[in-house]
Amino acid sequence: MRNKKIATYPYRPNKLNGVFVKVILLSIGTTLLLLTQLSAEDWMQLYPEIDGPVADMEFSEIPGISEYGLIFAIQGNGGGLGYFDSPGNFSIFSIATNLGAVSVAPDNANNRIFCAFGCGSYSDGLYEFDVSTHQFELIEWAFNPNFVEKLPSGFYFGWDNGLLYSTDGDIWTDVEYFDDKVVRDIEETNDGTLFVAAGNEICIQNDTTFTSYDTGLPVNDIYIRHHPTEEIFIACGDGSYSDGVYRVEYGDGAITGITLINWLLYPNKIYAYTDWLVVGCLNSEGLWLVEPVEMGEMHQIGTGLDFEDVYCFETYPIYCHNIMIGTDNGVYLETNLEPGPCNISVFEAYWNYSDEVATIHWRTESETDVCGFYIYRNDEDDFSTAEQISGLIPGHGTTSEPHDYYFLDLGIEQNLMDEYWYWLEIIDLGGMTYIYGPTHLLTPNCVLSTFVVEYLDNIPTLSWVTQSEMDNIGWNIYRSINDSSFASAEM
Repeated sequence: MRNKKIATYPYRPNKLNGVFVKVILLSIGTTLLLLTQLSAEDWMQLYPEIDGPVADMEFSEIPGISEYGLIFAIQGNGGGLGYFDSPGNFSIFSIATNLGAVSVAPDNANNRIFCAFGCGSYSDGLYEFDVSTHQFELIEWAFNPNFVEKLPSGFYFGWDNGLLYSTDGDIWTDVEYFDDKVVRDIEETNDGTLFVAAGNEICIQNDTTFTSYDTGLPVNDIYIRHHPTEEIFIACGDGSYSDGVYRVEYGDGAITGITLINWLLYPNKIYAYTDWLVVGCLNSEGLWLVEPVEMGEMHQIGTGLDFEDVYCFETYPIYCHNIMIGTDNGVYLETNLEPGPCNISVFEAYWNYSDEVATIHWRTESETDVCGFYIYRNDEDDFSTAEQISGLIPGHGTTSEPHDYYFLDLGIEQNLMDEYWYWLEIIDLGGMTYIYGPTHLLTPNCVLSTFVVEYLDNIPTLSWVTQSEMDNIGWNIYRSINDSSFASAEM
């Protein structure tokens, strides 16, 4: 059962002889709902020397690579294999100026780096880079490579038409099971079992061969969380209603099924952060914290960062929990990521025509030690200059029941097509603050100066006069008899 809170005054419909009438404006403009961050976050952009999308990041112990031995795969024109060959001096090595790197795998014992280069050209493939001579050597032509990776059992290279394997990096062999398959990722469990993402299939090693399970969705990434128990998670989908993060169920050398953790559009990469999963998406779908239980809590994070696609994750070698992400706009580091005290499922702003006032509505599915909320407003998408427009709206402390909250913003007028942005500030019982938002409001495109309902020849007749209009394409009339609720009204 949901509980409703009104932060100012209740909704009051206008009545005439038991008939409730409401006019709905049909507009080209619309109110946008943007669900964003709910967490304590401390992001910074690293390595401004990197100009381009960072598709992969790996640590190495190869001499001559400073900055903790970090190696970057940089995509796009002018991209390639990048690292700091001396403090403050970032260098990029590429086969051709238009051939970016997709993935890197250092071979520490032999001072070399295996690189997957490709952008859909005839030069795509697997290359070996000698750190001493800065020279590349082709290992295998491969159209549209997806990764090269070092696992306990050896090196692996996957592309849109197969999988190569090498125990030592010197001799590479084709894994025939994956011929003509789009191989996107491979991971290995503690006991040496391999899991491979190939097209819509998640494949498991069974003795010397593989068996597969068809998920019905493109499998983009595999993540094995080893603690507290070993679990397999996959990111599936390319823009369908079934996109999301799934847990893989398996046993006796076979995959028995997958279980949905949470829906997410365009999930691309999964990583672990304390007891949560971090999921990076493509196509501006963002970065998310996901609780790894069935239909667990989910919070969007990093909403103020300037990126559209998340390509890779890594952990920076400092003594605190942190997450480093490679994006289409460089590298970001976060060192203070904590899930917020609320699971907010709705945050919206809309115009209440009956009371001629902007209404802010949010719904919490659960709360943990929540003291209350403040509302902030700005006429631009910038929280740093936003104005606090509410007093403290009390929360419900700790509860697993959903609650709805409403706030009526009496501080703006109904001017044509004005835009406003709203944020929530959540205060927990320990005094910590968390920012959620923004949500966006576009004020109505039409202002009514009069609206009259009268009986003419025993027929209810409606008339109204507009003070001003903009992009208005028409009207709908709704009627409710002996009921002031719009939910029961008929058009």
